[in-house]
This record gives sequence, C-alpha cells and structure tokens, in this order.
Amino acid sequence: MEHIQQGETRAETGRYRTLDFGTLLTGSFGVYKKHFGPLIGFFALLNLPPLLVMLYYAFVVERLRDPQWWMSGAALPSGVGWTELALVGFGLLVYFVLIYPFILIMPARLAGKTLMAQEVTIKECIDYTRRHWWDTQSAYALFGGIIIALYLLPLMVSMLMLVPGMEIGGMTAATVMLLLVSLAFTYLLFRVVPLSGAVAFDRPAGNLYHRARSRLTHAFRLSRGNFWYVVGVMLITWILMYLAREVLIQPVILILMLFGMWLDQGEIAFWSLGTWQPPLWVLSGQMFLQTLGNVLVIPFEYLVAALLYFDLRFKAEGLDLTLNLARMSEPEADPEEVVGENTTF
Repeated sequence: MEHIQQGETRAETGRYRTLDFGTLLTGSFGVYKKHFGPLIGFFALLNLPPLLVMLYYAFVVERLRDPQWWMSGAALPSGVGWTELALVGFGLLVYFVLIYPFILIMPARLAGKTLMAQEVTIKECIDYTRRHWWDTQSAYALFGGIIIALYLLPLMVSMLMLVPGMEIGGMTAATVMLLLVSLAFTYLLFRVVPLSGAVAFDRPAGNLYHRARSRLTHAFRLSRGNFWYVVGVMLITWILMYLAREVLIQPVILILMLFGMWLDQGEIAFWSLGTWQPPLWVLSGQMFLQTLGNVLVIPFEYLVAALLYFDLRFKAEGLDLTLNLARMSEPEADPEEVVGENTTF
C-alpha cells in the first residue's frame, strides 16, 4: 500500500498492493498508534488478574525468605498452603484459556479491517472474538494436539531405558528425539503464525472441526513457501519489542530497586544489587512494571501477525488482485466478504 508508511493501510487510489517487510512494521505501528488508548486499556484489563496472581506469588517468595521457616522444618511457611497455591495456579490457567482468543483475534481483526479501510472499533473486534470464541479455541487446540503428539515420541522412546542393558542407549535415543521434536516445534510455531488472521477472516464451511482444520491448513499453506520470510519478520518484531520494553521499563525498575535498597539498607551499593533481597513492595513494583511493559509491546506482535496473513495471501494467492477487481466491478462490495471467499480447504 502506498501510504502505509504514514500509518495507513490503503493507498489514496483505493488500490490494494502487495506489502513488504517495511510496510508490515510501519503499518502495524500505524494501527497501534491510531488505537493506542483503547488497545492498551483492553490489554491492561486482561492482564489485571494475572498481575494479582503475580503479586500473590511475590508474597509467597517473600515468606519463603523467612529464617524462622527455614529453622522450623515445615514444608511451607505460615500463611501459605499447598491448596491455595494449587487453586491460584489452576485459576490462572483457566483464565488464560478463556481470554486467549481475545489476545489473538481482537488485534487481528483491528489490523485487518484497518487494512481494508473499514471503520473499526475495539468494541466491534471484541464482539467478533466473543462470537467466534469456539472457532479460535478449536483451531489452536488442533495445533496443540499436533504438538502434544510430537512430544509423545521422546516419551515413548524413553521407555527403552526400562529394558535391561538399554539404559544408556534409551537415554541417548530419547535425548536425540527430544532435540528433534523441539526443532520441529520451533518450525511449526513459525508456520502457524498466519493462523490468527485465518481465524479472523477466513470463512470455511463445515462443522467446528472442519472449520478448525481448514484454517490451520490455510495457515500452513500460506507459510509453506515463505518460511524464512515469516521467520525474519517475527524475529525482527520480537527484537523491536524487547528493545522497546527494555528502554521503557528497565530504567524505571532500576530506579525502583535503588530506591528500595536505599530505604532498606540506608545506602546504595551497586556491587551488591544482584545479591540483595528486595522487600515485598519492591518485588510487587517490579512485577507491576514488567506486566506494564508486556501490555505496551505485546499488541504490536499480533498486529504484525495479522498484516502478515494478508501479505502472504497477496503473495501466494493474488488476493490483492482479487480485491482490486471486486472493487472495480462492484464499488460497494464488502472487501471482507471477498477476503473470506474460497477459504475452505
């Protein structure tokens, strides 16, 4: 698109054009900047329960440092129980399962509809994600099933260690298999990057399973001939996110720790900063700032992944030409319907 570098995603002529590496990043930043307030507010709201859990675990860590607990020989310090630890952890897991579609699909809808020059709001994207919650879960669950099946292989190979005389050979074979499976997992992780866009804009036919399989197949097909391109885009995106988080948050965390050390010890000793055990309020502040850093940068990753879905469809399927032809033949045609056509695999 011609002026995507200025934060837009459509040319002034209204024509769709293939993207490139630079326009992916600048276009994603344009969407991020345009919807900054609502986008960050929504992600902050989603991260509030995990932050509260992290603060609870900060309390647990602080209690574990109690010298009286070490001397008592108790399994856990007073005020901390196995049941509540398990319940908090399980509750956090359930919460992430519930909100995962919103983390993925809401930014994808936001970026895609902006690309198509359609009016879009955060509320509309949230409502779409809510209505397609099961579609999102089924698509990613299918991918998760593939990963689980892969990791069962080294587990099965490790059974050789139970055979007398095969202990070393079984351990070696299981280690090699685990390494190969980990490489396969990394490979598949990049192959599945376009899946969020496929869930947000594909319109496959069939039941829940067939829709999930179709979207996953489409994502794999899009990344098949562009694997290293996808790897490059995502690695640069993660590097930029890491640098932004470090620049924005780490100086504040350092100031917080130095201030906490000064209050705790009456002096600031840089050489002992790594071994100093900060009090609970400093640990809580660190976790809050780290969560804030994630809230600021994570939406950008999903915006890039959504535009990458369109970029790959432009390159592999000529979707930009299809959209341009549809626009010329029917100026009032809904581009989202054009994008969703022929997406059953």
